Amino acid sequence: MSNHLINFAPISVRGDTTILVGRQPYDKDRLNELRREFRETHVFRRDGIDDVIIDIPVVADQSPIGNIQEEIDLAKHCRLLHPLLLAALIRAFHGSRDICLSDPLVCSG
Repeated sequence: MSNHLINFAPISVRGDTTILVGRQPYDKDRLNELRREFRETHVFRRDGIDDVIIDIPVVADQSPIGNIQEEIDLAKHCRLLHPLLLAALIRAFHGSRDICLSDPLVCSG
């Protein structure tokens, strides 16, 4: 189990936390294009360590987009929890609440 804090709310990661993600070389224009085209189905994050774009499908019938696909454990790669939770909150409140900040969450852990 992995414990983290997002703003004031503690979150825990437990159970099967392995997911399939895609990777491709980082390019700023490509990242922006992917975010525009697949914003409803995927979460994208630049991994500065390996200088790649990581894509994570967030809709059940979608697959990773990157030319390299790999399984990762979210409990060990907690830096991906922040964009996943933020995307889930935006999807949950879209149309019913105003979203004032583009990145209202702060993650520690």
